[in-house]
Amino acid sequence: MCAPAIITRSGRFVCGARFWLSVAALALVRDRSWLALSEKWNDVRTPTREPVTLCENHDDGTTPAQVFCSDCECALCRECFSVMHLHKRNRSHRVTSLAPPPARLEEIDIHQGCARMRVANLLILFHGESLNGLVELPSDPFAALTSATNIAAGRSTPSVCRFCGNALDPHNQLVGVCSHPDCVRFSATACCRNLPCGHPCGGIAGEKECLPCLVCDNEDTAQDGDDVCVVCFTDRLCAAPCVRLGCGHLLHYHCVRAVLEKRWPGPRIQFRFLNCPLCNVQMSHPGLTDLLDPLLALKAEVAQKANMRLEFDGLLGCTALMDPQRFAIGYILSSTKRQSLVNT
Repeated sequence: MCAPAIITRSGRFVCGARFWLSVAALALVRDRSWLALSEKWNDVRTPTREPVTLCENHDDGTTPAQVFCSDCECALCRECFSVMHLHKRNRSHRVTSLAPPPARLEEIDIHQGCARMRVANLLILFHGESLNGLVELPSDPFAALTSATNIAAGRSTPSVCRFCGNALDPHNQLVGVCSHPDCVRFSATACCRNLPCGHPCGGIAGEKECLPCLVCDNEDTAQDGDDVCVVCFTDRLCAAPCVRLGCGHLLHYHCVRAVLEKRWPGPRIQFRFLNCPLCNVQMSHPGLTDLLDPLLALKAEVAQKANMRLEFDGLLGCTALMDPQRFAIGYILSSTKRQSLVNT
């Protein structure tokens, strides 16, 4: 279905039987090679890229421009615009926000074991084996289509919040964050740099190296902005600043800090919360050292006292405690041998 038809019949499109039949058909898609048989999918996977307007004050050839000053007649990034317009006589200049490149109107792919379909801002995830699905429907699911159509026609469009995706007021367009309390709280720890592709960095402030782009296709990570944070399971990764742990997995920064601050659940002390929920490897990140260092010191102290108790009880070299897997295998083999002797 073409974009104008979707825009003019948005309500009937979402409520129609054909749309939900296509959603149910995602349960049959198990392998990425099945999608390669479709010519339509191949066309969607290789869209034509529009040229990106670069900041005229930078000479690196990669910094994208976010605003255009009509009085200065130049395109600038946010940082250069703020510095060049500090003087009072420059604050009244007419400024126009440059719209980002139009996003893909359609996307169907197999990612993280799920069939994923995106139409405008409508995101659909379906796991065929467990028959679990997720349909994310924002307040205006066809806003991206409208924006793409306006950009193609040469009309300016309001920018959207980098976290929630809602339209920004004119006085918030340079900041890129709306006035919602959660978005304001996230902006306090978010990285303010822009990637060479033009999208804002999805990491936290103070990092030496920015995260890979969560919007564009990137081979450096198996996750992207549409993946759900496995700690909160309520928001996508692009909805808040993220950290890349030592194991390479991405999680929400505030979610990881909440887990480390709550520590172990219940009266029993255990340290599994220190591990990545995806690969069970101990978490590590420079932005979490203020919480990780005391917890790791406590873990080492608990292990030391446990070894002292085992040594006092004479159980320090006990196979059942030091190597439970080996003990279990030996116990099973000995039990089988005894049972065979009894039968004979």
